[in-house]
Amino acid sequence: MRRIQDVMHSPVVSIDAEKSVYEAAVLMEHHKIGSIVALEGDRSVGILTERDFVGLIAKEKVSASSLKVVNLMTKAPITIGADSTVDEAGELMTRQGIRRLLVVERNKLVGIVTNRDILLTLLEGLGYESMYA
Repeated sequence: MRRIQDVMHSPVVSIDAEKSVYEAAVLMEHHKIGSIVALEGDRSVGILTERDFVGLIAKEKVSASSLKVVNLMTKAPITIGADSTVDEAGELMTRQGIRRLLVVERNKLVGIVTNRDILLTLLEGLGYESMYA
């Protein structure tokens, strides 16, 4: 069984939670990613995703440059251990209705894994070759 440490993305792209949502969007676009981890010092305190931006645009009439990441992010994101299995991660994502898990080792952020990573890994296990790998 494959472990999360084998399929996670590392290092994690992150931003200080006090930075603007606009700055987060610029980083996300630059790295071509759908989420960014918010930090206070070296501690992960939240995650800002594409869904959060859609909510901002649909509901708020506030400038992304004046809004701080800490005010829009999902606080206390769900984590998984690097030695957990891909199956465990998939089950946790399904149960929690989320697309991303922060990967931790000894309470330190070491990576991020997405539902796409899980799906591609499970398909590879069934013998499918990924055209996206």
